[in-house]
Amino acid sequence: MKFFFSVIFAVFFVINCAHAQPLAESPEWHSLLHIRDDNKSDINDPKFFLSNPFSPENEFNIAISELRSDKKDEMLCRFPARYRYLNKKLDLNITFDHCTNLNEFLKDSRGESVSMSFASSYLGSPISYFGHTFITIHKTNNRFFSQTLSFAAEIPQEVGFIDLLSKGIRGGFNGKFVAEPYFKLHEGYNIVEQRSLSEYRLNLTQDEIENMLWHAYELYDANINYKFFTENCAYEMLWFLEVARPGLKLRENFPYAVIPYETINEIKKAGLVMQIDTQPPLINSLHTIYNGFTAEEKDFFSRWKNSGDKKEELESINLSNETKDKLGYLINGYYDILFKRFHQGKGDFEDVKQLPYTPPNERYIGEPIRHGSSKIEVGYLQVNGVEGLDLNVRPILFNRIHDLYSELGDGTLEFLGLEMRRIENKTSLQSFTLLKIESLTKRFDFYHPVSWKIYAGADRSLKDSSLQPLVQVGSGVSYGTSSLLWYGMGQATVYPLKMTAGIEVLAGLSYWNGLSHIGIDFREPVFFTGRKSKGDFEAYFTTPITKKIIFKIWGKNQEAGIRLVLAF
Repeated sequence: MKFFFSVIFAVFFVINCAHAQPLAESPEWHSLLHIRDDNKSDINDPKFFLSNPFSPENEFNIAISELRSDKKDEMLCRFPARYRYLNKKLDLNITFDHCTNLNEFLKDSRGESVSMSFASSYLGSPISYFGHTFITIHKTNNRFFSQTLSFAAEIPQEVGFIDLLSKGIRGGFNGKFVAEPYFKLHEGYNIVEQRSLSEYRLNLTQDEIENMLWHAYELYDANINYKFFTENCAYEMLWFLEVARPGLKLRENFPYAVIPYETINEIKKAGLVMQIDTQPPLINSLHTIYNGFTAEEKDFFSRWKNSGDKKEELESINLSNETKDKLGYLINGYYDILFKRFHQGKGDFEDVKQLPYTPPNERYIGEPIRHGSSKIEVGYLQVNGVEGLDLNVRPILFNRIHDLYSELGDGTLEFLGLEMRRIENKTSLQSFTLLKIESLTKRFDFYHPVSWKIYAGADRSLKDSSLQPLVQVGSGVSYGTSSLLWYGMGQATVYPLKMTAGIEVLAGLSYWNGLSHIGIDFREPVFFTGRKSKGDFEAYFTTPITKKIIFKIWGKNQEAGIRLVLAF
């Protein structure tokens, strides 16, 4: 009898090996192994594979042969996504009932729908400059305990800024796949880091969701080199979608850099997105409520937030129930920020949570307005009455003048930008931006962020008009409403090759009206040597013509011009 079954299994094995070639070359098998176009895998962890040397066909053959080995049960639980696929294609009649950890993971993770979630840019860390994408598997009745799947770099705390940026670009950090409840990411992004969260609901079937979850379990211990511009969170999330729906080819549209928000655009182009929901940062909601208060209500709130028994005092004051509700929400949000971001006021936080309040509906249909991360500006200008043309190339640019990301924070992020001019038949490089980061976040009664900027590049601001490298660092404050921003800042500027340095005062005022933006920025030296002029200003007006073209009028000192900004 034993011999009979051995013969049957041998025949079965030979028959299935005949399927090896087409199945080993199928999109499903390649996506499960993260196979690129060069037939190599993106995953460099040998624990993720059975074969050595690795090839898709070798991996297939060994996976089949393991079914008749003593390690069969172990292999089924270690690589369930692969064996689930083989079971469906070859009708192997295998089960995974004995895989306790797998079944617990699936039970905790399953949901009714899936979103690609996007956390907006966070200027506090280079790794988060372009935002973060992750997958959320939604539980209808318990959104905050829905499962999320993400990919993140393991970064030691002692790593400095330059080392962080350098290793992040060349793949010096290890990346890990992480599964955790949605509330943890919501707390970290929406409250601690004050980032908006957008959810792009996908039209995946239940079987496609299962494909994704089984594969996520396989990836739990896999190590992958994290690369800031290529093999990052967004890139790995595209793999999940290609596993969920084999045949999708999303990654091939990013041959050089994978910018998280640009991957969202590709998902939309592929017809995967059914609905978009956005939750602004907690501080935005608090700011909106606070700005709606009368002067008397603002004064009461300022005194009340530092009082003793807040619940008793609130009930004793002659205020409308609606105002009391808003005050309760404000004070809860205030202590959420203190407790979760700054680790302060834990005792008061527990007392405050007893306040009755109804949270407003913070979510809305739609997404923040974006105009792409790459921009080319072409335009006509006049310099001291002489006509000319200019060209600005910004391969990586998020700019507060062109892009509206949130009602409260205004930020700029630019890498590797250059400006060229042609005047009187002479073409010159006017400026070069290696890195520019600017964060202008508005302050109000209990939220006091510092506005700051960092710039490294080269320009022609010195008296001899030569292109000179410079470094600038500034710090100050910003105030405003949902449509108005003004800021003041002190800035130190150093031209290292010319041994020239100075201190300047920066100030600006800007206003949003729908999608149009008008503003003016000032720069006045307090002490400086070697500069062309005493002061500097720039006024601008921008408005979108289409989703990809922005019209801009600008003027500064003896210069003025008209530009079209092409966004990609």
